[in-house]
Amino acid sequence: MPTPREAGGAGPGAASFVVLPDCDDALTAARSLIRQDTRDSQDIQDIQAPHYTRTIPHPSGRPWIAGRWHDEDVTAVRAGRAALAVIGCCPVRPEELRRRAEALRDLTALDALARALPGRFHLVAALDGAVRVQGTASGLRLVHRATVGGVEVAASDALPLARALDSTPDEEELAVRLLWPVPHPLFATSPWRGVTAVPAEDALYVSRDGRTVRHSRWWTPPEPVRSMAGGAPLVRQALTEAVAARTHRGSTVSCDLSGGLDSTSVCFLAAASPARVIASTWPGRDPADSDLAWARRAARHLPHVEHVVWDADESPLVYTDLLDIDEPMDEPTIGVMDRARVRCTTSRSSPAAAVRRT
Repeated sequence: MPTPREAGGAGPGAASFVVLPDCDDALTAARSLIRQDTRDSQDIQDIQAPHYTRTIPHPSGRPWIAGRWHDEDVTAVRAGRAALAVIGCCPVRPEELRRRAEALRDLTALDALARALPGRFHLVAALDGAVRVQGTASGLRLVHRATVGGVEVAASDALPLARALDSTPDEEELAVRLLWPVPHPLFATSPWRGVTAVPAEDALYVSRDGRTVRHSRWWTPPEPVRSMAGGAPLVRQALTEAVAARTHRGSTVSCDLSGGLDSTSVCFLAAASPARVIASTWPGRDPADSDLAWARRAARHLPHVEHVVWDADESPLVYTDLLDIDEPMDEPTIGVMDRARVRCTTSRSSPAAAVRRT
């Protein structure tokens, strides 16, 4: 399959893209979507340069997937009338994906593949020009759709579609997003007029002419028939595969080590991987907070893991710099609470001067 045309910008895990059917009207939609990305640029020439966007074409040469991503984020193959792409964190090999593409006769047959692959990713498929797009059952990778230029376009984010439509937020939907947690099923909608959110458990299908669209469920929660003892090995296996998907390349990864059961379990699994692991602990300011003691107790059993303990007095408070947030987001998120702390952790130019290591 042709290599996606080179682009820059997005780092690993920051892929943003649209998916188009194989028809002439999709070309108009693609031009509209690409142009909208120039509006926030201070330098139009830079944004319009070839390195800004990447494209994976249909066999006809028309754009199939267009957007911004890092090489590590995409595994794409083509076999005859079919093409498959996994966008995000997934250890699937191109040979395995190509074998699946060669055997593909019906897009609905991909339900089983989507349930079997570990990681956090979008699965995108094309067969005879029709497309299928889906995210994760957890909802961490979503799919949105809208009619742009007369055809149905799918996207990993709502914002590019909203900009292409010159859409405005729905005030009632926006108000719902300010609740936490958002009541079911209100969180499964889009706050942008003209943009539809695809339920996490559904796959989106768009016909080749871009006029017909439908949703089909690919994942259903299992029936609660197992005991805790019977389900524990399956949870362990799922966690092991999920951590392996993010660490199999080696390199360096960071883990939260708060002292709790969830982060500690993930940290131990990461320590058994080929990656170099840095475990990070933010101690609480409350003298009764025992998180640090438990984190250090766990770290003693992880001799090959570097344990970084941040200075509690330097920890930004909740809602610090709230009015300075400028990241483009599809909708309000509770993640803004700890944004300053996360940025403080990742932007330290000299960690050794700011942390204690145990």
